[in-house]
Amino acid sequence: MKTKVVTENTSKFFRYLIENEKPYFTSQDAEDFMPNSSKAYVQSFLQGLVQRELTYRLKKGLYMLMPYYIKEEEFFPNPYLTAKALAGTTEHYIAYLSALQVHELISSASLKQHLVVKQQISPNKANIKGMEYQYICHNEKLFFGCENLWVEYLNHVYPICTSNLEKTLLDSIYRPQYIGGIQQVATALKVACHRIDYLKLIDYVKRIGSQSIIKRLGYLLEILNIENPIIGELKRMKTESYIRLDPTYEKKGKTTQKWNIQINVSPQVIHEISL
Repeated sequence: MKTKVVTENTSKFFRYLIENEKPYFTSQDAEDFMPNSSKAYVQSFLQGLVQRELTYRLKKGLYMLMPYYIKEEEFFPNPYLTAKALAGTTEHYIAYLSALQVHELISSASLKQHLVVKQQISPNKANIKGMEYQYICHNEKLFFGCENLWVEYLNHVYPICTSNLEKTLLDSIYRPQYIGGIQQVATALKVACHRIDYLKLIDYVKRIGSQSIIKRLGYLLEILNIENPIIGELKRMKTESYIRLDPTYEKKGKTTQKWNIQINVSPQVIHEISL
């Protein structure tokens, strides 16, 4: 391990970051802390922090505080805080695979972090220490249903905005390609069925107004034999146009007039995976 020398100025800077709830920070934060110093001095100061393994450089101009006792090669940045840091000032929330993990709806760990953002970030992907971060743009109509996830880091707790249980399920139904397909959606629904607030769920469905969500949700609730009070309302909301059950699969398979869906993934496969 490199010598982690903490100078008086470094100590004051770290205290400033912690007091301002900044486990990650930018070059501008350092400049604000040292307003009378030149840009060259600030850059040299930041470079020294990285070299002494006191901070980790996420990308140009963006850094994360490191635990004092960890070497750089052993350091794995907190994925939720890193995703938030990379999003910057863009409004966002943890979604899709990441939110499924937050709500314990999938059992396997994922090396992907999904964030929904209001404005597209370019590039929309980043890879940091083997973790892939992807930013998915939603319009204003789809940007709701969030709650705080509290993440502990360096003995402090920080809020991270994540989709709540019901919005996580509807986002996944709307774009199943981001979570591994409709089979994964079925598994999540089955795991969550006794925790879902169905009044909130149907309220969200009406608010979004997507026929893909209405038809896929109704079909899955029915074939998975999930007791719920909203199936009749979903039937009344659907139109006569047809959609694919899984948009990542080709247009083939039987259709069901009951839900106006082309069943391109067999019910047997969905049942087997969701058990």
